[in-house]
Amino acid sequence: MKVRVRRTRRLFAFGKGIVALNGAAAESGSAARQARHGDELIAGLLEAPGLRARTSGVVLPAAMWAEGERPRQVRDAGMLAGARADVGSESIRADGGAQVSSGLDGLAARLDLLREQGAGFAVWHMTAIAALEQDALHALTVNSQSCARFAYVCQDMALVPVIRLWMRPIGALEPLSREAILAAALISVGGHLGDLGVDLAGVVLGMEPELGEHADPLSAGPLAALPRTLGGVLLAARPHQPATAELAKVRSMRPPWPVTCCLDVKPGVDRAAAVRAAAAGPAESGEPVQSGGPVQSGGPAEPAGPVPVRAAPAGLALAAVPVTRR
Repeated sequence: MKVRVRRTRRLFAFGKGIVALNGAAAESGSAARQARHGDELIAGLLEAPGLRARTSGVVLPAAMWAEGERPRQVRDAGMLAGARADVGSESIRADGGAQVSSGLDGLAARLDLLREQGAGFAVWHMTAIAALEQDALHALTVNSQSCARFAYVCQDMALVPVIRLWMRPIGALEPLSREAILAAALISVGGHLGDLGVDLAGVVLGMEPELGEHADPLSAGPLAALPRTLGGVLLAARPHQPATAELAKVRSMRPPWPVTCCLDVKPGVDRAAAVRAAAAGPAESGEPVQSGGPVQSGGPAEPAGPVPVRAAPAGLALAAVPVTRR
């Protein structure tokens, strides 16, 4: 348990963020193409100024774990190496509707191998169908059960389970309806995690920054559905959508859990553009904001007062959001 808690805190310590080289959607292209693309990206990211100082973990494509060299380089750079555990999606209906996450078969064996290869955390992608229909509810139940099983196996192996929730819209929905569906998905996942006795303090939940127009997103938006004892929250970011404003807004509310963002770099993204997004020079900073959550324990002691930002990665939405320690 101590190893798992320490790893969870490392993912959020000092306001750092995560880079996912396998992207938010299922990986495309041949294994050789994925490996080549990943090798180019990881080589550039490891050489980028300031990346090591502002990145806590890197999610590596499956092809990299097969050869082993890149995970070792990530760990040697002082970052946690992670892997995506699900293998895409499948339908629970004969007509192809109601897509749910796939990958429970052989999950324990895959995670055990990843742990032996040096993984510190694993990622499971769950897609919630943004529609008010019965099939969406069925898919939500199946997906939530899968998330709970994934988290249970991860914690049994001292890996940090990172569950990333994505919304797939079906038709037009009002913003409040989207928020309600996202909140329902978060509640469903939390309930199934509790059913299996998963330690919520060692679980990280990721989501798109659906904060709405609420003055306090912690009490009136989807984030209000998150358990207070959660290990941490990830807000999704893209190379051209850094989610800086959303991250600053949530941190300013002093949430009970730590929060940062995850930059997704999909196969096919230009290497230079991805590296610039993850390791660009510092953006203009506003007033320091508070960072919630128990991230002060574990690792080196944190300094009092604002943490200086040196060549912070703007793509991680951290450059414009300096963190003031309590």
